[in-house]
Amino acid sequence: MRIPFDEPHPLTAHILLNTECNLGCDGCFYRRDEPKEIALDKLRLLLKDLALGGIRSVAFGGGEPMLYQWIDTAVAEARSLGLYVAVTTNPTTRHVFAIPPDRIHVSYSQMHYKAIRLTGAIPFRELKAALQHYGGQGATVGVNYIYQNFAHFKLLNELTPEANNFTILLKKPVEKRQRKPDYWAPMFDYIKGDRERFWIDACLVKLVKGTPCKQGVSSFSIDQNLFAHRCSNTERAWPYTTLKETWEQVKTFDECILSG
Repeated sequence: MRIPFDEPHPLTAHILLNTECNLGCDGCFYRRDEPKEIALDKLRLLLKDLALGGIRSVAFGGGEPMLYQWIDTAVAEARSLGLYVAVTTNPTTRHVFAIPPDRIHVSYSQMHYKAIRLTGAIPFRELKAALQHYGGQGATVGVNYIYQNFAHFKLLNELTPEANNFTILLKKPVEKRQRKPDYWAPMFDYIKGDRERFWIDACLVKLVKGTPCKQGVSSFSIDQNLFAHRCSNTERAWPYTTLKETWEQVKTFDECILSG
């Protein structure tokens, strides 16, 4: 299946800088056994090629990207190339940027709660502190939230006025109950009409609304080994060479975690 898209390239690249993480969350979909990170010289070449090719924004993730030893350089160089820069982190890191990203999203869910509790810290307090810490540096801040029940979601929203927005995510692998419309109904009723504060990830939009996913259409993912994927949730990959050459391959991939 060839994905229809009228641009010669995607608009956003999700870059997994590293696999190292300071939390050992049970159920983490992105956990890797081997410590691995993108070498700085290779990252610099990648960012330049993406910017010259027409990419408008990059989203740095991991692992825990705040543990990437060149995170300041990565953000500064991406911004110097005119790219909009986002970083996704967990609530327990407190990095001070020389030049802050445009946006920082703090991941928080039941699995993060359990992992933070094991460190002896108070999970919700860590989340609020992280939002305040990065917001104080001038970044737009939000929460990446894996939805599991409406009561917790509503409470979290009401208790975190520091968050400019919430990105609501599917738990992965996708559970059977998540495929039922009534599982999502209270949440969708609650956020209706407020797309400034509540964002829905592409997988969830496809599952609930039945609309085409934009992953692998207007965005794609590059992992710590410099292999390109349709999105960060899928395994099929192509070694990154140039944006033009790599995109010609990636946009033909039909792999999806919602298949079946």
